[in-house]
This record gives sequence, C-alpha cells and structure tokens, in this order.
Amino acid sequence: MQESDTNIDQLAVALRTEVDSILLDPLFVRAPIQSKLLVYLCKQAVEGDHDLTQYAIAVDGLGKPDDYDLHNDSYPRVQVSRLRANLASYYSRNEPVGDHCVYIRQGDYRLRMGSRKNAYPDTLRSQRAVPEIADSIEQPVLPKTSYNDSGQKKAISDRTTFFANRHFLVFGAGAIMLAAVAAVFGTQFQSADAMAPPSIELEVTGAEDFNETIGSTSLGDSVKRVARQQLNQSFVSNLISRQNSEEAQRDYLVSIDLGPGISTPNAEITLRTNTDSVLYSEVVPYTGDADAFLRELSANLVHLTAPNGVIASSEISQVSGKPRTPYHCFISIEANRARGPEMVKMLDSCIKRFPDDRFAAFWYARKAYGAYQKDIAAGLPVTRAANGWQFVTKALEIDQYNAFANFVAAKVSAAEGSCDESRIFIERAKERGTSYPTLIAAAESEASGCQAVNSADIDDEHSQIEVLIEQNPAPDALLHNYMMYSALSIKRPDLAKLVAGRLVIENPEGAVERASDLMRKSIEDPDYFRKNKESVRSAVSLFVWNARALDTIFSELEKT
Repeated sequence: MQESDTNIDQLAVALRTEVDSILLDPLFVRAPIQSKLLVYLCKQAVEGDHDLTQYAIAVDGLGKPDDYDLHNDSYPRVQVSRLRANLASYYSRNEPVGDHCVYIRQGDYRLRMGSRKNAYPDTLRSQRAVPEIADSIEQPVLPKTSYNDSGQKKAISDRTTFFANRHFLVFGAGAIMLAAVAAVFGTQFQSADAMAPPSIELEVTGAEDFNETIGSTSLGDSVKRVARQQLNQSFVSNLISRQNSEEAQRDYLVSIDLGPGISTPNAEITLRTNTDSVLYSEVVPYTGDADAFLRELSANLVHLTAPNGVIASSEISQVSGKPRTPYHCFISIEANRARGPEMVKMLDSCIKRFPDDRFAAFWYARKAYGAYQKDIAAGLPVTRAANGWQFVTKALEIDQYNAFANFVAAKVSAAEGSCDESRIFIERAKERGTSYPTLIAAAESEASGCQAVNSADIDDEHSQIEVLIEQNPAPDALLHNYMMYSALSIKRPDLAKLVAGRLVIENPEGAVERASDLMRKSIEDPDYFRKNKESVRSAVSLFVWNARALDTIFSELEKT
C-alpha cells in the first residue's frame, strides 16, 4: 500500500475498519473461505505485503498443506478472482465507511484502498450498478441465452431509476429531470411519488454507549452498518443515503434506540410513517453474544422490508383498483402470491403495461415458476428445454442479478443435476434476496439436494434456516410451506413441528394452501401422512423440484 501523503497507522486503521464492515455483509457471512482470504490479505497489506505469492495465499491464507502443488491447482487464483468479484458486488450495494473502497486490481493479489472512481468506476452512476464479474468459473453461462450490449445497458439504466428516491430521484451527486424518468420507464409521464418505492430514513441513537467491539468495530457502529446493509436490500423501499438525508423527504422512519446503558443494553426498533404513526415496535435484547444480537436485529428489519412485510402492507393499503405503476404491480402481486388465478391475471396485466421495467424481472420469473409447476403437474420433467425457460431468460436479460429469477434458475439447474451451477445461482439469489424470507427458505430447501462443499457452509445454511424460522412466527401459506420443507431438509423434525402449527388453513384453496395444509397434517399426524403419502408428495413436488431434496424431506417424514 503506497500512500505517501497518508500516515501509515491511520491507513492501517482505515483498512481494518473497512474490512470489518465488509465482513458483516451477508455475502461474506455466508462465505467463510472468502472471509478468511479477505482477513489474510488485509493483514498482509497492513504488514507491507512481503512475499505475497500464490503459494503463500494458498498455504498461509487458505490453509493448504505445505506440499501444495501450485502448478496443478488454480485454487488460489480462483479464490482471489472470486474475492475481486465479491468486493465489486459489495460496493455496488454499499458505501464505504470512510472515503475509500477496498479493491484488488486485475492481475494482482494485493488488497488496496482507493476512491470509488479509481476502484469501482462502474458504480459511480449508481450504488446498484452491475458489479464486475470474475472468471467464467464464477459465472454460469445460460444455454441458449445471450445478453447483448443494449440489453446490458438497459439493465444498468433501469437499475439506476429503480432505486431513485421517491421525492427527489437522487442520481449520483445530482437530481434527474422528471422528463428523463418518464423516458426511461417508457410509459406515460407520472409523478415521482408514483414512480418510485417509498423512501425510508434510518436513525440510530445511543450507539456511542455500546463500547463492546467486534474486531476493530464497536458494536454500536456494527448496528448502524448492519441496519443500513439490510435496509439497502429492500425491494419495497429506498433507503435515503447519508449524503442526501437533509434534502430528501422521508415516507417512513426506522429508528433503532440502543438505550443509555452498557451493562444490559437493548435495541428498540420502531417503524413510523411520515405522520408519526407507529406501524411496528420490537425490542431486541443484547445478552452478550454480538453475532446473535446482530442476526436478530437484521431479522426484525427483514420483517419490515419483506415483499409482504410491514412497509409493503402499509403501501398496498393505499392502492385501490388496478395497480397503476410497476411498484404497485410488484407489491400487489406479492400480496396475492398464494391466490393463483388472481396473481396470474395481475402478472399478465403488469407485463403487458410495463414489459421492460426492472420489476418485470420478478414477473417473468414468476411466470417461469408457474409454467414449470404446470409441467410437473402434467408429469413432465423440469429442464431448460421447457417453455418456462424462456421466461427465466427474459427475466435475466432485464436484470441478471434478480433474486427470484436466479432462484428459479437454481431450481431448474438442481432439477437437471447441475449442482455446481445451481449453487452459483443460489448464492446470487441469496445475496440479493436477504429481505425475501420466502426465497431464502425455498433456496435452502432446494439446496439440500446439492450438498454444500464444506462443513462450514453446511453449518451456515442450517443456522440460516433456524434464524429464519425463529423470526417468522406468522407466515403466509407460501412461506409456511418452505419453512416446513427447509426444516425437514436439514433433518430437524422438531423445527418442522414448531413451524407446522403456525398456520392452520380451515378451507384451503389453490395449490399453495393445499400443500401447506397437507404438509402440516403430515408432520403433526404420522398416520395421516402414511394414508395420504402419494397426495402429499404430489403436492410438495410442485415446490421442490430436485429429486434428492424431495427424497430427503420425505425420508424425514417417514421417520415420524
């Protein structure tokens, strides 16, 4: 690290602080090998990068044995390439703690700090710009799919407008003219209020009294960072950036009060409207386990920002008649996802009116999901040769990082037995889907058919399911299904029984509610399962497409 005008000690502190913040991001929390490599490269950078070779990275950084054969294994190069891409992805979604980003130059292994302009120039126009993609081993190629340059530019353009502030449509350092917004959406001119999701402001108080640390970051600062990261992942709202907090007008305020004490501090989370009406209030106690505390804090924020969460429910209560905007379409479709016929009508209507909007990636993915379910019901295999794949392709052309589109692609890949490719799609879906609990539960259910490559990843997946179940006491029918499946997929029948009783549907209608009802009764009553085994499997197979994952779930049911 060569910064002649900067004090070395200050630079080392800045680097450690930035790396500590990066390690809190879900992308790195779920990737222990990547986190280990990042910590190692940070330590090497602070110490002067002496003798930083591929061999040193493999042996000292990644734990390979001393007789590691560098010539016959590209492992360190692949991991560094993946880290370079993951850092780009991180900064496409987050601001640096200070003034500089952490990055790795192409063809180099050293960790550096630099301005966003130098490190990630593609993210200057938007915090959500498409991140740098690593070598092909990290990026699955979709058969029969091409992304032309104009499509890529269109996706970047839509990503810019999608996350604009509702009132001022902030874009980089300045505001966009409203006429330009209308041109981007390709629709009749609408007000900024109608075009963009609501804006939310984050306020954290009492952080200065939280003096316990995680690494070199205080717990109070970690709370701020985790909260901003989680709220930045929302599909239903836009977090006001710190730079524009004085200018922007908020629709909702998320406040986290850490209280005055440090011996037994609590985090009081409150969601208020712009008229100061309280929509949500919860207290997260701190019991000495900082990681558990931050996980529970994050889970509470997910409850606010989920597609069917508190903010979406508040927004949809203000929509009457046919959805008027892409955003209204999105929250209305998510609210009706268990009502098949209604949702299909909305999907077709919204795609017809807003075919190339960024939200349309979700809708095409839902059409793909429904098409594959019809194939399964007709006894047809789940493959890329099926008609449903054209909708997956269209969704990924609009937004190749869309959480639901990557989730469906992962399911199809897993069903075909392409586990390596499925894992990449799943990781991409989970990276952008942290505010989408149903997607997380569904991904984990499917992932059980493609075993994780190491024990750390397996433990992490199990922990995610446990936290998800703990934090969703009142699921809708679709989430109820996938929480039961995911609990059984990790061989936790106790959790499955806990979840089963959380939703009782008296008169189930449609495939989602019928599957929920059948699975609940099967978990609670082994005799019922044995008598209705074929009907239960037929219902569940609409939602879990990988044969091994399905077998794991039913193997657990057989044991009850």
